Amino acid sequence: MNLPARVRQALNESVHPAEFERCACALLQSRYPGLSAVEGGHDFGRDADIYFPSDSNDPQARGRLMVTTGDPIANVRNGLRRMQEEGLQVDLVVVASSRPVDARTRRTLDKLCLDRGLPPAHVYAQEWFVHQLVRDAAWRRSLLGIEGRLGALLDEPLEAPLVASPPPLVGRASEVEALSAAMDACQDVVLVGVPGVGKTRLTGQLGDQVVYVEPASLAPS
Repeated sequence: MNLPARVRQALNESVHPAEFERCACALLQSRYPGLSAVEGGHDFGRDADIYFPSDSNDPQARGRLMVTTGDPIANVRNGLRRMQEEGLQVDLVVVASSRPVDARTRRTLDKLCLDRGLPPAHVYAQEWFVHQLVRDAAWRRSLLGIEGRLGALLDEPLEAPLVASPPPLVGRASEVEALSAAMDACQDVVLVGVPGVGKTRLTGQLGDQVVYVEPASLAPS
């Protein structure tokens, strides 16, 4: 089992809620520089406040981070209700979940926000955390107790877009057919191209016959 699979399995089996909350706040800090964790006590349903730049349209605007190892829908529903009861301003909902979040769950989370006049939720689900934790050895050890280093060959690329239901691939049938025929003939095929040309999307049609090279793992340790 490669490192991403081990991390994914550990996230599915048992994660300490308080430690996952600390991990989520730390890993999301680069995305939200104004993020400030709310630790301990009665947090009124949010685990961190997100302060926006002082030159934004509304200096009083606040994002609220909700972290969960359980049901993200229940977590957001209850959190929004509690913050409304306490009179706390909410302008953006950010969700961090150790569980997978499918398209239906995302739509429900968005509706919970839209019903309150908020923009769609920013959702960071299990696969986002898998990608972060395979590279962050310190948090991987602290949260999951997993040692090890990233192998050179992976079943899926770490930088693949996290799309629950990607649209059908159109206009590439001949390429898929040629690649499938080459692999059925036990030929080794190396697919190269400039970033963004569609290599990952194309090879995603080929099932488990494909492995991906992770460049970071080729550097000397």
